[in-house]
Amino acid sequence: MAMRDDLAQSAEEQNIKTIRILRTTQAADVKEMVKEFFRFIGCLVHDIPVQARIQDVAQILNEPTKHDVDLILTTDYEPWLATLAANTQKRFPERKIIGMSFALDGGAVQIDGKSLVLTGNLKQERIQSVIDRLIDSIWNDSADKVTAGSLRQINVLYHQYELFHYLQMKRTFRIANMNEVLKLGANHYDIPYKPYINRMLRAFFAFRRALLDLQPKTVYSIYAAINAARKIREIYSALSENSEYRRREAVPTVNVAMLLRELNGIYQRDPNYAGMYYLAAYLCQSDENRILDAYNYYKRARELSLEETDGFYAFGIYQLGHYLSNELDEPKLALALYQEAEVKNRRCYQAAFQIARCYAEQGRFEQAANEFTNVIAILSNGLELEELPADLPSRKKAEVDAFYRKGFGGWEYLSLKEIQYLYKSYIWLARIAMYRRQKQEGDWYTRRALSAAIAYWCAPMLQRCCDPKIWNTVRLFHVQGLPVRALFVTLKRATVITGATDSLKAQIEENVLHYQDMYKKEEPLSAQ
Repeated sequence: MAMRDDLAQSAEEQNIKTIRILRTTQAADVKEMVKEFFRFIGCLVHDIPVQARIQDVAQILNEPTKHDVDLILTTDYEPWLATLAANTQKRFPERKIIGMSFALDGGAVQIDGKSLVLTGNLKQERIQSVIDRLIDSIWNDSADKVTAGSLRQINVLYHQYELFHYLQMKRTFRIANMNEVLKLGANHYDIPYKPYINRMLRAFFAFRRALLDLQPKTVYSIYAAINAARKIREIYSALSENSEYRRREAVPTVNVAMLLRELNGIYQRDPNYAGMYYLAAYLCQSDENRILDAYNYYKRARELSLEETDGFYAFGIYQLGHYLSNELDEPKLALALYQEAEVKNRRCYQAAFQIARCYAEQGRFEQAANEFTNVIAILSNGLELEELPADLPSRKKAEVDAFYRKGFGGWEYLSLKEIQYLYKSYIWLARIAMYRRQKQEGDWYTRRALSAAIAYWCAPMLQRCCDPKIWNTVRLFHVQGLPVRALFVTLKRATVITGATDSLKAQIEENVLHYQDMYKKEEPLSAQ
């Protein structure tokens, strides 16, 4: 993607780039679905959990910021919500302030005091309608008609190809090569081929092809089409190089040079569209010949950050640190960036986790423990996450289904990514306790890691987001997948390192044996 001054002289569009979601704990599932869509089209989304109290929400809304949209999200109707949104809108006319009450199982949505009945019987149909309503509320100026129309068509295609659960599952592939797995003896784990991955690839390909034909072009349609191509590249990179399916390439990949040229279509319209620079950096990192080029794109995105929009750019700064650490072997610079990201957004748990890991590897165990504890506090956000039954993975399906209906003791309000970070933090804290010879504390953290692994296996939030037919397919792929098995195998190995009690080892061993029996016809989990 060229960054030329003459391109920047074109008439710059005023596009919505930043969306802040203030949401209650109970609205976590709706937040996840809304956030996934808007991130996929290139918006920076900042998520802040709040209590359903007018004074708490008003305090945050009245802070001086320069982002584009505030979405206040609750599950239950709050009488004060519409009035607060309207009054705040008058004070900050440059921002769009939207109050919304919606529960996935409900048949109506309240937006800015107006109740709209949703006709769809499926969750996917209802959330598609809700996103349509949000598009109408956010892009509601006379100059936004074309953009709003394009976004509604993107929304139709996004749900037609069921991209939400594919995006959620694709994100789990990262577990196979997470630091905590690799440090326990493996160099690399490959995601084995499954028919579900075939459908995932074809969905992203069909979505991209439909968007390429969509007219007129907007920054969002261009971004989403390129992002779909990026996902295809990343899925192939997660499959074994020896995989016959990867060699056959059932859907084609697009080379990075061509995708960067496509991104230039956004640059010509809006050179300050930050999502474009992050996407360019991610694309470069997917091509070993362009890995070094990613730095300039991360740097340009960082330059767009203002003090009033720190919360939105903190994650990008964390990503730059991760890039410097992994690709350029600059751990000191990476740590400085993680610390900068944490200052800009105290809820950036990814940055806090990396800071803690750096401290642990330096032998600064007290500081590391404090940071890992901070990660847990950010993610649990006051939830009393219950210890889950250790034998849950080996129970019959009917018993597991009954457990789903009872609720998950707070774990249902966490995404798979959030549970993964809790798991990793517990593993590290167990190791630190071992170094400090605090055996009882180490056992406690190992038990917490076991509960996190079981919660990850159950994926209760994802189950809440999916209709039964989709969930049956997703669940089968998920529970049989390498990422879930990697968590249990890693935990088994961790019990040896941390000196866990025999009873705890036996509980974890039982789960691992259950997986071996369940998937004995499949390839074993082995390191390359």
